[in-house]
Amino acid sequence: MTVFLKWILPMIVVMTIVVLVPSIDAILGDSRMAITPAALLTLVILHDNYRSGFPPSPYLSFLDKIYAYNYLVCLAIFVVTLAGSNALCRPSNKDKDVCLLRANRWDAMTQKSIIMGFLIVAFVSWYG
Repeated sequence: MTVFLKWILPMIVVMTIVVLVPSIDAILGDSRMAITPAALLTLVILHDNYRSGFPPSPYLSFLDKIYAYNYLVCLAIFVVTLAGSNALCRPSNKDKDVCLLRANRWDAMTQKSIIMGFLIVAFVSWYG
C-alpha cells in the first residue's frame, strides 16, 4: 500500500489532469496548453524521486515503462491542443464553428486512445 501511495497515486493524479485537458473547450487554447508542460515537469520530478531510491539497473522496471508512456502522452496532448488552438485562430467566423467541432472530435478521440494505450502498456509491462 505504501508503494501505491508514494509512487503510483501521484502519477495517476497528474495523468488524470493531463488526460482531462482535452475536455476543456478548444476555444480556451491558452489555458489548455499551459497545463501539459506543468504536468510534464511534475512527472519528471516524480520519476527522478522514484529512481533515486533504487540502484541503477540495466533494464526498465514496470514504473519506468509507465513513465515513458506518460511522457509520450504529455507530448501527444500538447500537440493536439496546439493544433486545435492554431486551427481556431485561422478561419473566418463562419468556419470557426466547424473547426471547433473538429478540434473537439480530435480531443475526444485522443482521450480514448490514450486510455486504451495506457491499459495496453500497463498489461504488456506487467506480464511481458
